[in-house]
Amino acid sequence: MASRTMHLAIVNNLNKSNLINDIKRYEIGQILPDAITHGLVNHDDSHFKATVCNGKMKMIDFASFYNEFNNEILSDELYLGYYFHLVQDGIYRKFLSSDHTYNGISQEDIEVLHNDYRLLNTYLISKYYLENNLLLPDGFEKEKINGVYKFSINKLLEDTKNDFLPYHNGKTKKFTEEMADKYIEICSELCKKELESLKEGHSCLNPMDYAWEIPVNR
Repeated sequence: MASRTMHLAIVNNLNKSNLINDIKRYEIGQILPDAITHGLVNHDDSHFKATVCNGKMKMIDFASFYNEFNNEILSDELYLGYYFHLVQDGIYRKFLSSDHTYNGISQEDIEVLHNDYRLLNTYLISKYYLENNLLLPDGFEKEKINGVYKFSINKLLEDTKNDFLPYHNGKTKKFTEEMADKYIEICSELCKKELESLKEGHSCLNPMDYAWEIPVNR
């Protein structure tokens, strides 16, 4: 899935468009699905992953989240941010596997991609003027969103703080600066259009449009 700094760069782009009322709640919601207690490879519970097409494909079922939290998405930026995180991760899988024919699933593939993410952090922080201003909302433990997953908030805040530390271990191999910029641009535009549709009472996105083939282990 996309890195935290990529999600935060999209936050900044949307914020510039004056479409977000409560940027603090939106920002924490935007990366909340990654407040997980296990490895980044297996986070189906918080990301609404679903297997479709007779077990041949997977998708981020952001429509299910929309249906469950429709009222909150329209009235509370924390839930809107969570929804857009799921949308962006769906876009990411199509961007990576379809547009760039990358379906790496080995542990080595994953480690290379995650090292690329760490290398890209400094670039993204500088280009998109990112700051680590994440704040946990008061009374978060009572939020309805906690019914989705038992979030590890302290781990999320610590991991995000580490994203802002300098890292220069090698050069990117699979995910480049140009790819990150293009992905952020695509997501920013689609999320703007989706937000306009949501305000009209409907979604313009279909999770199946971003489904990906389940690769065969090698």
